[in-house]
Amino acid sequence: MSEKIYIEYNNDIEFTEEYVKVNGKKISNEEKKDNETWEQVAIRLRGEALQKHLKRQYENTIVLTGAGSSFGVGIGDKKGKLMSGLWEEAVNKFGYSHLQDFCNKINFKEFKPKNETTNLEFLLTHAQLYQYVTGDTDVEEFIKQLRNMVKESCTLKLPKNSVHRKSLRKLAAKKTKYARPKVFTLNYDTLFEQAAEKNGFMIIDGFSFNFPRKFKGTNFDLDVVTRITNKNVLEDNFVPNVVHVYKPHGSVNWLAKTMK
Repeated sequence: MSEKIYIEYNNDIEFTEEYVKVNGKKISNEEKKDNETWEQVAIRLRGEALQKHLKRQYENTIVLTGAGSSFGVGIGDKKGKLMSGLWEEAVNKFGYSHLQDFCNKINFKEFKPKNETTNLEFLLTHAQLYQYVTGDTDVEEFIKQLRNMVKESCTLKLPKNSVHRKSLRKLAAKKTKYARPKVFTLNYDTLFEQAAEKNGFMIIDGFSFNFPRKFKGTNFDLDVVTRITNKNVLEDNFVPNVVHVYKPHGSVNWLAKTMK
């Protein structure tokens, strides 16, 4: 069965162990390089397609990224995890039976058998609503423990030559007359923020520029310009290398207000 690994409005790439198809047409054996497998050929062609795609100038550039962009990324033994990895960490730390008892107490019906992955985000959301309605202090305490476990697991250090830095460099290379590139990440880690800092880029993340920083959606309407005041005509120049980062699921370095 073929696997499709790239889809664009007028371009797609799929492969099996026996062939690669680009736009539904098989490519020839002559296009292989250095004894590549067909999977390696497909991955190379996908990289070339992405390079070509990112070099184009678009009025609006929006990227949605999930756990896959952080999976296996980090320094030392701590690497980014998928949802299955986070659940495994929770089971190892708290025990499957304890988690099962907790889910039964809060009437969480999506708890999975041992060999399956329970969605930790759904569990935490359900638990928070249960605690808000009931005021159960034991539930509140275990929510804190789960959150701390997630924070610990997702507090990652950006390695050198990371794909996050490379990706931001390509995104920020667009002309400043266009809208700033927007990265929507569902991950809790700060790898994109670290990549921006290493690149010398500026992040607009919805938080105010004063201290303490507070989130407000209208902050995404702000921009950064260099004002030239030593000329007869004032002229505003948009500062290059500014990227918007949106984190719908939150971040390890955010503090949330408790619901009251």
